[in-house]
Amino acid sequence: VPNSGELPAPEPLKYPAHVEPSEAAAIAAAVGDYRARCLFSKNWLLRDAALVKLRLMVEELDVERLCGAAKIGIDDKIPQVCLGG
Repeated sequence: VPNSGELPAPEPLKYPAHVEPSEAAAIAAAVGDYRARCLFSKNWLLRDAALVKLRLMVEELDVERLCGAAKIGIDDKIPQVCLGG
C-alpha cells in the first residue's frame, strides 16, 4: 500500500454498532487483526488503506486454483459434501 509507513497506528479494535459481532469476528479472522483495526478505524486514511490492501489481496488470489478446489467439493459423490459448503 503506497505510503503505508506514514499511516498512524490504528486504535484498538471496536466494531461499529451496525456490524454484528459474529460478522466482525469473521472479518478479523479473515484479514487479520491489524487490517480489521484499520477497516473499522475512525480515521478515514486507515479505512482507505485497508480497502486498498484488501483489493491487492484479492488480486493476488489464484482464482483458477480456488475454482479447481471448489470443483472437487462440488463433484464429490456424497451430496452432503457439496451441500455443506
